[in-house]
Amino acid sequence: MITTRRPERYSATDNSVRGGVDLLEREVAYETVAPQREESREEAKARMQRNLDRLLNYDRYSEMEAEEAAAVEDAPAEEIKAYSDEDIRPTTTTTQFIDGDPQIFNDAEKSKSERKSSYKLNGKGKLVIALYALVVSVILALIVLNTGVLRSLSRDVASLNATYSARVAELTAQSAEIANLSSEERIVDLAVNEYDMVYGN
Repeated sequence: MITTRRPERYSATDNSVRGGVDLLEREVAYETVAPQREESREEAKARMQRNLDRLLNYDRYSEMEAEEAAAVEDAPAEEIKAYSDEDIRPTTTTTQFIDGDPQIFNDAEKSKSERKSSYKLNGKGKLVIALYALVVSVILALIVLNTGVLRSLSRDVASLNATYSARVAELTAQSAEIANLSSEERIVDLAVNEYDMVYGN
């Protein structure tokens, strides 16, 4: 809960204190206009009675005011003629559509046609859209072709890898056989047993 405190040296007439609630409680001198004359008690009572009667019977008074307005409308033409013709004649802005000013109607037709034509494509726009569609279709076709080429190349690489592995296996076997055939023990054995040579150290 917030509680405001006044300064210790606060007084209601002291305007030097700033902040707090002093601003809200400061006495303000209002200038009042004195009435021209004092209203007597009977006049005030009659005025309040008249106002109360108007409040309670507002529908009856509104009918009376409507009758007075109708009586003003039924007044002779001389009283109504007090207004000049310029005051009651509509302005040119109001009557421009009544008189049928052709420029106004032409402007309206132009704005309608501009609104309709703003949604149409001209030749350059159609050409740009056609070129854009052509470029997109060519790019998609190239993507499909490249995918097919990459698949066939990957198949070729796989078959070449298999062939290479087979060749490497054959080469390894041949190298092992060459190493076996050219070993020193085999050559000595072959020379001694088959060709009747003498092996000496």
